[in-house]
Amino acid sequence: MVAEDVENDAKEFDGKPFTGKIVAEYFGNHGAAIKALADVLKELIENYTLKLIILIPIILLFSCTKDASGLVVKKYDLTAVLTVKPTQETVCYEVFVSNNKNAPINLWLFAGRVYRADLKTTPYIFGFDVPTVCYLTIDVKDSVYGFTREVITGGERLKIDYDNIIIHKN
Repeated sequence: MVAEDVENDAKEFDGKPFTGKIVAEYFGNHGAAIKALADVLKELIENYTLKLIILIPIILLFSCTKDASGLVVKKYDLTAVLTVKPTQETVCYEVFVSNNKNAPINLWLFAGRVYRADLKTTPYIFGFDVPTVCYLTIDVKDSVYGFTREVITGGERLKIDYDNIIIHKN
């Protein structure tokens, strides 16, 4: 209803002379529309907050995937060969994977952490599974790429390195 009123106002005022009275009336109508929307939001917040707090996570949970299989870790039987030189400050290396080497960083899947204490051999070889996040997953029939990010004491994350990890499909 508010959207229809605003659209009708735009049509009604289109082509009218640009006078103070017309502009004031037009903006007055917009102010009323904004107040109506604010009142609706206020009502939702005051009377439905608890219901929204319960419903929003449920909606998000079920909107990610159509079946429960998307919510579990899929076994991919992948092996990573990691060639790194940790320093005294190194806490761990975070490992990310993707089928697209040029994908934005936020679309790579987190595959796990390799802690400095585990890096007893060079290269370090380990197997891993990759979780499915909503519809975001990897296709093992295609090439799988990886990168690492070193985490140092204090939690700082250093530069991303694409050259120190190779992913193999078993």
